[in-house]
Amino acid sequence: MKIIYRLLRYTACFFLALIILVFSFTIRNAGAKKSEMFAGKYRYAGGREDYNYLALQDHIGPSGVPLGGIGVGCFDFAPDGRFTRIALNCTHEKGVIKDVQASFMALWQGKTSSTRSSARRMVRDTNKKYGMTGFLHSVYRGLFPSAGIEFKDSQHCRVSIFAYSGLVPHNLKDSTLPLAWFDVTVENPLNEPLDISVAFSWENIISRKIRDIKDKKTLDTIGRGVGQAYRSMGIVFPRKEVTAGLFRKDNWIGVRQAADTPLKPLKATFQNYVEEVAVLAEAGKGIEITVLPVFDVNKGSAAWLSFIKNGTFNRKDGRVKMIQILLPTGRCLVAFFTIFRPRTV
Repeated sequence: MKIIYRLLRYTACFFLALIILVFSFTIRNAGAKKSEMFAGKYRYAGGREDYNYLALQDHIGPSGVPLGGIGVGCFDFAPDGRFTRIALNCTHEKGVIKDVQASFMALWQGKTSSTRSSARRMVRDTNKKYGMTGFLHSVYRGLFPSAGIEFKDSQHCRVSIFAYSGLVPHNLKDSTLPLAWFDVTVENPLNEPLDISVAFSWENIISRKIRDIKDKKTLDTIGRGVGQAYRSMGIVFPRKEVTAGLFRKDNWIGVRQAADTPLKPLKATFQNYVEEVAVLAEAGKGIEITVLPVFDVNKGSAAWLSFIKNGTFNRKDGRVKMIQILLPTGRCLVAFFTIFRPRTV
């Protein structure tokens, strides 16, 4: 009897699973037919079928490949070349920084016999920001933990960015390094030498969107889950004054942003308390690196006039610049990395 009972029970479970499977299949097909009535390229309740995920052409953001170490925060490198969804301070959705304006890379190329000098932000964008437009077309390839984007414009150098962060199987220590690497490759399509300059600008995000308790009496009101804890935190953590200046380590030169005073919350939670961020460029033969730490995010157009004109910065209003001469049909590689140091509290 026990054997017969078990057989009947397993048979019932099998038919139940089959019914659920058939029902699910019917729903998916119904959605596909409905969507195909309105757009021939869409299937399965609106999902596109014509994407080449290894070469996304002119794809939209904001979601992209997240860069950063395990457990130390991350930010997305989006399909249009933007830095989006910055979660270096907090990974909760309401703590993610989505309104950065001054985090981008830019390319300047000098004047030649057939082209004028020009500068563009390395994003796909027709709008002008800081006196520079972006590129018209891009191809994005995102394979975590790396992402690559190539910008295509016949009037400019061929330029691509390859971004990646450490993720080493069975090596937790190296996989938690709080940094991301960026290799910028520039190719000269002309038949004469060409001056090029690459800039990397990073907006100050230190202490942004961190929350804290109002006082120690409210400790018992903090929720247990990530979302509950964030919502129950009583106040927004006050913004810290930040000083930016030259930073040098071996053959790496760049800008270091650091909080003037330590971040000391009344209650340390799941959030990261990043006190330092650095953007560094690798020095090499024929490469000149100029570091200028600060410009006003809201009034920054004047800061970029010198870069737009001749690929250099004035001493009071820049970021990181490198200039190099590309030989005819030449190619060069410019390496950057961004490092952020969370505070242990």
